[in-house]
Amino acid sequence: MPRVCLTQKQREEDRLRKDNERLHKNLELVEGGRSCRVMGEIVGLSAASYSKRRKSPELLTYEEIRKLCKNRGVSIASFCGEALTLSGMEAGA
Repeated sequence: MPRVCLTQKQREEDRLRKDNERLHKNLELVEGGRSCRVMGEIVGLSAASYSKRRKSPELLTYEEIRKLCKNRGVSIASFCGEALTLSGMEAGA
């Protein structure tokens, strides 16, 4: 059977898809069930604007990510670079 390889573009698209999925999961974990209104207040956005960011976390700005991470006790590098776990977050933050 012939070997099938992904093109460079397909590999990049796959990496972006995985990065977006990880950001979405990390954002859900950081939210901890809080409403868009509450999360919007934390990052300085309206509930509607935060809701858009929630649907497409790649649209979050550095400043918004910094505020989220500071509020929840998570490092920016961890939020952006790896899948978070509950144990990786500060308890009760």
